[in-house]
This record gives sequence, C-alpha cells and structure tokens, in this order.
Amino acid sequence: MRRSRMTVPYAVAFVLAMIAWARTPMDAQRPTIPYATEVFYLWPADGLWYPAETIHSDGVNTWWEFPHTGVPEVFVVVLDGCEINDRIWVKAAATTNMHVRIRVGPWFRRQEDGLPFRNVIDPNALPCQRDVLRLSSARINTRLGGPE
Repeated sequence: MRRSRMTVPYAVAFVLAMIAWARTPMDAQRPTIPYATEVFYLWPADGLWYPAETIHSDGVNTWWEFPHTGVPEVFVVVLDGCEINDRIWVKAAATTNMHVRIRVGPWFRRQEDGLPFRNVIDPNALPCQRDVLRLSSARINTRLGGPE
C-alpha cells in the first residue's frame, strides 16, 4: 500500500498556505458559503477515483483524508469575501503528491500525479450568492426571450 509522506517541501507549502489564510481579513471569514466542497483522489494501485473523507469541518475549514492512507491529506478553506470584492474565496493546501481533484460548486482545480501539490489561493473563485441568483435569472429571461 502506497502511503503519502509529509516531506519538508509539503510542510513548507502547507505552512505558507496557513500564513496566507491567517492574514485574510476577519470580515471574509464568515461561514455563509452556499457551495458544496468535494475532493477526489486517484489511487495508483487500481487506477480508480475515490472520494476523500471529511475528517473535520467547521463550515469554513475542511480537512480531508484519503481512506487508503488514513492520514489528513487536503485542507480546503472557503471564505465569504462578498463584502470585500463580491467574490467567494477558495484556498487549498495538501500534503500529497497523488492526483487530486478539488471542486467547490462550479470551481475546480486538479493536481497531476507525482508532482508536489501547488497551493491554491483564489480570491475570485466564485460569485457571491446574490450574483448567482442574478445570473440564473438572466439565463431564464434570455431563454424565454426576455431582457438580459
């Protein structure tokens, strides 16, 4: 069974992601996110995709583990930055070199197998809830021949 090891480069990358998160304005750290988060990983022994399991979540921060390894592998933070830049922010860090896919609503990132995980800090990841409602309403009106 292949185990992912936390090496110095992974630990440094993870610490840098946490420092960036700690510097996030507290206004943006409210747990009011309307998007579901999913993490999948490719297990090299059989070449199949498996869902990671949530081992801790407080509505903003979520720790994910791969059942095959039994250790925390991925950390995803979804922040409400709507009052700052009208966007929902996504930050992710991992201690793995396996092929990983992270999805938060329609936002999607993947990491290729065998490469160190590149931390993700995206302050423009998703529209705020009011923007989602406005965009879906515009699509309905366009399909019905109404104004955009």
